[in-house]
This record gives sequence, C-alpha cells and structure tokens, in this order.
Amino acid sequence: EVRDENDRLIEGFSREDCEPLRENTMPKKGYSDQEKPEFTTVRWSSGADMRSLAGKRVKLVFYLRDGHLYSFRGQPPHQDLGS
Repeated sequence: EVRDENDRLIEGFSREDCEPLRENTMPKKGYSDQEKPEFTTVRWSSGADMRSLAGKRVKLVFYLRDGHLYSFRGQPPHQDLGS
C-alpha cells in the first residue's frame, strides 16, 4: 500500500486495492549477464496510478505471505517497459 509522509493511507492505494502478485521474478539459475531478470508491475484495482503521486513523499508498505522481497524499483512514467 502507499501512505503519505504522515503515514496516512492514500485513497486508492490500499492493501485491498493492490492486485496480488503471484509471479516468481527471480532470475532463472544460470542466466547470462545479457539477460535481464523479469519484473512485474504493481496494479491497483481502484484504477489508481502512481503518476498521480509524482513529486510527493510517500511510504511504500509491502505485505508478503510465503515470499521474499529482494528489491523493487520505481520507473519514470514516460518509459515504456514493454508490458
């Protein structure tokens, strides 16, 4: 979920609004340096878009069940990630 700088939930970005991620995006064993590991995009069932938060300080909250979070990245909205 996404919270504001005062730790208040931002409408449309709640845990319940986040569509669950079920993919394993770890690189496959033995991948070459030229292959980039896969990634997945977080989507919100509310239709909320992170671009609306550009320039604002936010806190990201991750909830995991039977999983590990090794890293995450933000991507500028103008870049096409091919998904």
